[in-house]
Amino acid sequence: MQPSTVYSLSHEVVTRIGSLLFNSNDVNVVTSRKALISLATTCRYLSEPLLDIIWRELPDTIPLFLLLPSDLCTTTVEEIPLEPWYKQRTELVLLRTPVADDFKRVAMYSHRVKILGYRYDQRVVKPRHEDYKIPSHVWDMLAMHGPAPLLPNLVELHCTLSGPRFDTKASIDHLHEIMLQRDQIHGPIDFSLGICSGSSSAHEVIQSITRIAPNLRAFQWFQTYAKWDLRGQDICNLPHMSELDALSLQVAPDTLHAIGALPKLSDLAVAVDFSTSEWRDWNYTSSEHSVGLFPVLVQLQLETVNLSKTAELMKTITSPFLANLTVKVRSWNPSGSILAAFCSAVGGSPFQRVLRSLDLTIQGSWSSSDGNPTYPTHSKVIGPLLSLGRLEKLRLEAHLPMVFLDNAFVDEMSRAWPNIREIRFAQVIEHYGFQCREEPIPSIGDPDCPKVTLLGLSPLAKRCQYLQVLQVPVDMRIRSPERLEPACRSGPPLFLMRSRRSDLHTFIGEGCVMGDPWEVASCLSLMFPQIRKIRCGHSSIAKWSFMSEVYSELLRVRSEEWGWANQASQEESQ
Repeated sequence: MQPSTVYSLSHEVVTRIGSLLFNSNDVNVVTSRKALISLATTCRYLSEPLLDIIWRELPDTIPLFLLLPSDLCTTTVEEIPLEPWYKQRTELVLLRTPVADDFKRVAMYSHRVKILGYRYDQRVVKPRHEDYKIPSHVWDMLAMHGPAPLLPNLVELHCTLSGPRFDTKASIDHLHEIMLQRDQIHGPIDFSLGICSGSSSAHEVIQSITRIAPNLRAFQWFQTYAKWDLRGQDICNLPHMSELDALSLQVAPDTLHAIGALPKLSDLAVAVDFSTSEWRDWNYTSSEHSVGLFPVLVQLQLETVNLSKTAELMKTITSPFLANLTVKVRSWNPSGSILAAFCSAVGGSPFQRVLRSLDLTIQGSWSSSDGNPTYPTHSKVIGPLLSLGRLEKLRLEAHLPMVFLDNAFVDEMSRAWPNIREIRFAQVIEHYGFQCREEPIPSIGDPDCPKVTLLGLSPLAKRCQYLQVLQVPVDMRIRSPERLEPACRSGPPLFLMRSRRSDLHTFIGEGCVMGDPWEVASCLSLMFPQIRKIRCGHSSIAKWSFMSEVYSELLRVRSEEWGWANQASQEESQ
C-alpha cells in the first residue's frame, strides 16, 4: 500500500484544515494562525489554498502596503498630543517615484482579498492598524501605477466610523479614493457601516455610497446613539440592492417609497416614525404610492409607533413571496378594532399563501382612553390570520394579553395551520428585583379569565404534529362534564402509538390559571408526552413546580403504555 502524503489530500480537505486553524476559538488563536502560515510555506501544493484563507479577510488595506519594496517607501512615527497623553501615529512616506514592478507582490495577494474590515456588531478581537496614516498622495500613486482594481474579488466591505469630530460623509467619500471607483467594480458588493459618533446626515452618507458602490447588494447601518432621519430618494440609485438593514434610521415617506421601488429588494429591516408631520400627511392607499411597491420582498422587519398606520402600510406590499414578517409597535392605546385591521391587512395580503412566520410585539400599556386596563379582546379579531395556510410561527406579545382564545378558535387554528411549529400569545410580565409579581387567580367566567380549557388543547395535539412551542392562556382547572363544551367531553387523546405523538417540547405557562397539579400533569402527559421544558406562570408558582415533577413521573407510566401497545401491535402483525 502506497503511503499517504500531503499530495494525496484534496484541495477541499486542505481548505477545511486551514479554515479550522484560522477560525480557531482557542485561547492561542495567534499561535494557530502562525501555524497556518508555517503550513502555507511548506510546499507549493499547500500554499495556494492556505494563502487564500490567510488573505481572504483583512481589517484594512495596510497589510497590502507593507508588501511594497523597502526602497520605495518607509514609515515615520509622529506623536500626536491627546490630553493628558501623547499618541503615536505611523505614516507611510514615499522615497521615489514608483514603477509597475513595485506592485508585483501586492497584486500577488490582493486578488485573494474578499472581505475588507469587520462588521460593527462583531464581538471578536481582531488586529487593526488604527495608528497608520496613508497620505492622499500615496493613494494617488496607487491609482496611477498600482493594479486596477486594487481588490478585484472584493465582495464585502465593512466600515466603522467614530470620533468626537468625525465627518461621516468625508470618511465615506475617502473610500472612493481607496478602491471603489466606478470602473473598478466588477460585481455586487455587501457593505456595512457602523457609526459610533460623527457629523453629517444620513442623506449625505447615502449619496456618497451611491457614488462609491452603485452595484451595492447588501447594506447594513449600525448606530449607537440617536437615530438619524433618512430623507430623499437617492437610495433608488442602488438598483442591485437585495438586503437593507436600516433599523438605526428613521425613514421618511419619500425614502420608503424609493426603497419599495427597488426591483431586487428581498430582505428589509426599517424603522418608521408615524408620529411626524410627514407621515401624518402621507396617503397610503393612493395609486400613486401603492402600486408595485416591494415586488419581491421575502423578509420584513418593521419598527413603528402606530399599529393602525402599520396596518395601512401592509396594504402597500405587493410581494407574493413574503415569508417572514416581524413588527414591533411602540403604541400606548391599541384597541381590538385596530388589531383586527392589522390582521385583516395581513390575512388579505398577496403573501397570505406563503407567509411562514408572523411576530407582532406591542410595547407600552394595553389600556383604554381613560387609562384603565382593558380586558383582552375576543379571538375573532385575529380570525383573518386563519387564511395563512403555511404559517409555521405565530407570536403575539403585549404588556397585557391582547387576545383570549376560546376552545372553538383553538380547534379552527389546528385545522388552518397543519404545519405550525410555534404558537405564542405572550404577555410581558413586570419583574421587581428577583421576585415575580404574584397574579390574583380569576374566577371562572370573569372577563380576565382565560377561555381555553385544558382539554381544549387536544385539537392541537391531534392535528398539529409539528408543534414544538406552545404558549396560550389556559384555564387549567378541570370542570365538571356538564360545564364542558361538547367538543371537549370525550377527553384528551391517548397516543399509544409512538408515530402519532405530538412533538411539543416546550410549554410556557405564563398567563395560565393553574388547577390541581395531578390533574394537569395527567392531562398534559396524555396530550403532549414529549415536553422537556415547562416554564411556570407567575401565579401558584409552587403548584407549577409540583406539577412539573408529577409530569416527569407520569411519563414513566406513559412509557410502559407505549411499550405494551408496540408489543401488542407486533404480535398482531405476526
